[in-house]
Amino acid sequence: MVRWARTIVLTAGMLVVTPAIADDAAKVRAARAVFREVVAKRESNSLEAHARTFEFCELYHDGSRVLLLESSGAPRYYQRGAGSGDSSVTWSHYYDIAGRLRFVLISAGAVNGTHVLHRIWFDETGERVREEQKRVEGPGYPFPGSPWPDEDLVRDPKAAFESPNVCPERAKER
Repeated sequence: MVRWARTIVLTAGMLVVTPAIADDAAKVRAARAVFREVVAKRESNSLEAHARTFEFCELYHDGSRVLLLESSGAPRYYQRGAGSGDSSVTWSHYYDIAGRLRFVLISAGAVNGTHVLHRIWFDETGERVREEQKRVEGPGYPFPGSPWPDEDLVRDPKAAFESPNVCPERAKER
């Protein structure tokens, strides 16, 4: 169970907002502000882009990696994609100006028509503040639920981008 869910208090059928709930809501708003800032910079092409693609050779090993950096070298966005013969997942990570992970949007799909969106908000210390998963369409597929496994989340995007992959890298297009 996520921390924010434990602070809900019901009194006579009404939701009472405790300081813990209000504090978590403020942390989610701060993470959303980072998300909006990074999206705006990405859309205006004001971040330095780096990309790597890999041949498919193993289930759920990276097929693609994208890293977007500030001119200072601070990571702001890291995306990795992976899949299998019947499903795929894209993890989009958003970082504040100090390079701290603040939000992850996971989009997962399967050939049976299932599409799942999973969102995780983080505070400045890297603690999960809120997490939710929504099946957008389809009958379902055994993707991870809440909490999403920590080993899929990237806290050091530069190292993850440069790390070796078991699958061979595709030649860069010129």
